[in-house]
Amino acid sequence: MPLMSSAPGVTEPVTAADAALSTTITLVGHVIDSLTLTKVIDIILSRGGNYLVNEIRVGNRKSDFSYVTLTLEAPNAATMQVLLSEIAPHGARPLGDQEHASLIKIEQAATLPEQAYTLPHVPTAVNIKSEGFHGWAPIVSDDVQERVLRFDPSSQQVQVVAVQALSVGDLILANPKGLSWTKQA
Repeated sequence: MPLMSSAPGVTEPVTAADAALSTTITLVGHVIDSLTLTKVIDIILSRGGNYLVNEIRVGNRKSDFSYVTLTLEAPNAATMQVLLSEIAPHGARPLGDQEHASLIKIEQAATLPEQAYTLPHVPTAVNIKSEGFHGWAPIVSDDVQERVLRFDPSSQQVQVVAVQALSVGDLILANPKGLSWTKQA
C-alpha cells in the first residue's frame, strides 16, 4: 500500500520512486491512551513527512504496553533528521536503535559499583535481554528521588531503588542503553 502525501491539498499516493528517505520506527508503551501515537503522527505530518502503519499491537489490560511500527518517509536528509529528533522525546526510535541494557551483579550490599548507572531522570521502561526474559520491562517506583535501577527477574520489572536497598546478587543497570522515557503531558 503506498504512502499518502501530507502536502496540503495533495492526495496522490507517494510511490517508491518519489520517496527520498525512509526508516522504520517503533513506539512501545501506553502510546494509545497517552495520545503519544497521535502526537508523533502530528509531528510527522506537520514537518513534511509521511508515514505508514506497519504493525500495531494494543495492550489488553491497563498494565499492558502497546507496540507500533511505522515506516517514516522524508523528502530529504535534513527533514528526516528534524523528524527523528522531534519524535524521539515521545519514545519513537528507529528500529535498529533498540539497544539492550547491561546489567551488573551487586557483590556488596548497599554499595554502588563504580560502573553502575545512576538516573538523571526517571525512565518508564527498560529493554532487557537476560536469561529467561527478553523485552521491555516496566519500571515501578513509589519514590522518584531514588536513583538506581534494579532488575527483578522474578517479576520481570525494573525498580527505582536507593543504593542502601541493594543486596548481594541484585542486578542493576550499568549504562543508559535500552531506556525509554515517556513524555508526560
